[in-house]
Amino acid sequence: MTTSIIVGGSSGLGRAVAQRFADRGDTVIITSRTTAHADSVAGEIGGMTRGLAIDLSRPETIA
Repeated sequence: MTTSIIVGGSSGLGRAVAQRFADRGDTVIITSRTTAHADSVAGEIGGMTRGLAIDLSRPETIA
């Protein structure tokens, strides 16, 4: 089984890639700036998709 991390996977091209990977059975982790949005989109994508809040414009908050 493959695990894929899609930075920016909550919208646009990143979301399309995340959906494709989830559809083929991958475990997918998508990022968004807020937990609520990441979790909401992960639920819409389905499968084994999880959301993770990361704001790359504030690297000091990423631990």
